[in-house]
Amino acid sequence: MASTSDPPIASLFFYGTLMSVSVLARVTSRPQSSIRSSKSPRSSSPPASQSSNITPDTSHTTLTVRPAILPGHIRHRVKAADYPAVVPDNDGKGDGVRGTMVTGLTKKDLFRLDIFEGDEYERMDVEVMLLPEEYDSMSKSTGERTSATSKDPPPSTSTIPSEAKPTELEKRRTQTYVWISDFSDLEDREWDYNEFVREKMWRWAGDVDPRVNGDYEAVDQEVARAQEEADPTRGRSLHGGFEGKVNGDAR
Repeated sequence: MASTSDPPIASLFFYGTLMSVSVLARVTSRPQSSIRSSKSPRSSSPPASQSSNITPDTSHTTLTVRPAILPGHIRHRVKAADYPAVVPDNDGKGDGVRGTMVTGLTKKDLFRLDIFEGDEYERMDVEVMLLPEEYDSMSKSTGERTSATSKDPPPSTSTIPSEAKPTELEKRRTQTYVWISDFSDLEDREWDYNEFVREKMWRWAGDVDPRVNGDYEAVDQEVARAQEEADPTRGRSLHGGFEGKVNGDAR
């Protein structure tokens, strides 16, 4: 049941780690069963397990995920980090950024997401092009799925599919997090979502790597080692400082 005190007010375009249902659910503190693709019905399946250090939001709206393209921008890898950045494509060399548009976000969701993104990004108004539902990655790659699970099928990092005509795609006004930090921190190459899911997701969601087997001790050990060197999540990891920031700012 949707909360009457925190109604849906916004949509956002995600192009990096938050394309993962597992990460989005953790950051917004909601069960994964409340996040569904635009063509999937509600699922009666129980929510997937979540981190024990996060109290799930028991009164939440349903988030709907739709594949989309952000034109006029370029996605870059961030140096020594797991996540990417987008910046305006001032030279017009790119074809846009493939990602997901999520609707149904509440004020509480935006509060948590703004803290999660931190001061490296600014939430800005943009216009995206919605892709047809057949490009919805939540119901492809692993067979038809009516709800999200921790094993997120990677959305394509390509832009507009050749058979989809840009002039026929529906346009929507929304917002996204644009990089405003030092441009020297960006690599001159594309970020790879498939690589993130395969090699780095466990740092962000914990239960998606079979090496962990439901036991977060392995994650704690890896995070401790990473923090001794350089934290590639920059405080956004499963056991990083994100929750402390949320709880502190909420007081």
